[in-house]
Amino acid sequence: TGKLAEEGAVAASRQFVGINTRILQRSRVGSDIPIEKVITEAKAARGVILFTAVSQKLRQQILTEAKKAGVVA
Repeated sequence: TGKLAEEGAVAASRQFVGINTRILQRSRVGSDIPIEKVITEAKAARGVILFTAVSQKLRQQILTEAKKAGVVA
């Protein structure tokens, strides 16, 4: 559901005083939302991608495409 990733991001961001963070949640990536769109959005925002995925194939695809784009996932 992404709840675990969101909670981790919130907990991590609290470790840094004075750092502004923004969490954008995207559901159904890879089916309704193209992976490339999410990666492009993260790159433009100089962000990172935290995600949960049941499918090993989808996880690997996100990691591979993010690495090619220079985005931490």
